[in-house]
Amino acid sequence: MAITSMVWTHHYIISVLLLVCAISHFYTYLQGYYPPSWGKVLAVLQICWLAASYFTNEALLTLGMIFPVVAFLYIGKNQRKQQEQNEAIIRNHEQQLALMDELRKQRHDFKAHATALMYGTGHDDYKTELQKHFADVDQFLKNESNIIAGTLYSYHKKAEQQGIKLDYNIQHAISGMPLSEYELVSLIGNILDNAMDAACEYKDTGKQGNIFFSCRKQSGIWILVCQNSTVPLQNETIECIFTKRSQSTKGGTHEGIGTQQIMNIVKKHDGTLDFTAIDETFTLKIKIPDVK
Repeated sequence: MAITSMVWTHHYIISVLLLVCAISHFYTYLQGYYPPSWGKVLAVLQICWLAASYFTNEALLTLGMIFPVVAFLYIGKNQRKQQEQNEAIIRNHEQQLALMDELRKQRHDFKAHATALMYGTGHDDYKTELQKHFADVDQFLKNESNIIAGTLYSYHKKAEQQGIKLDYNIQHAISGMPLSEYELVSLIGNILDNAMDAACEYKDTGKQGNIFFSCRKQSGIWILVCQNSTVPLQNETIECIFTKRSQSTKGGTHEGIGTQQIMNIVKKHDGTLDFTAIDETFTLKIKIPDVK
């Protein structure tokens, strides 16, 4: 209504400003950045500004409609960030519960296994399997915080369920990186989520999907490497990965939000990110200075 009124009265610059503002607000509203109730409040404010412009016959008052929208866009951005943090906390809590449940099972079975080893003879296959079983959990606990251990373990179990071979090589504890726990969970989670999706898609072609994830610190630089199986990627997909134009390899209308989040965290800590996509292997390499 405001745009139509401004065009009718030949205030074209104001019309363009209102149009840009309206499109931004509509897009943001569809993304669900803030609750629907906020939209109702904004609508009332907009009607008030339109009424003030109409009854005072001052077209410039219509520009006041822009300020509430800008404020709501800003609030919506913070709301979205807080929502992402809450979701990460909930997700991490579930991961830690899964890890603790596994540890309880391990402790419950420990006496039985210890008795079998103490009084049994031979059974080399059993001993080898038992050692591997305990080593699988031990690699997540070694020097890692509960949060990171839970995250790594959850992807280990997820890979098992999906039939994906996931190997970790954690030479230096990820928990020691100069990132907050929220950023670490987000970084690791998005990297492994993308790798898992690609490996599962590759597995659907009848081949074994593999993921290799490593972390080490060298000369004051943290180095994360994730290598995974993938179906050959299109050139346009490769060109847009880790940019604002990135598109999800899932197809459809999905956006590559995960890759954007990875890049944002790396840039925030003055790190570098490189990747290669050669034939059926995708390799991501991240370097972050050890500066807190």
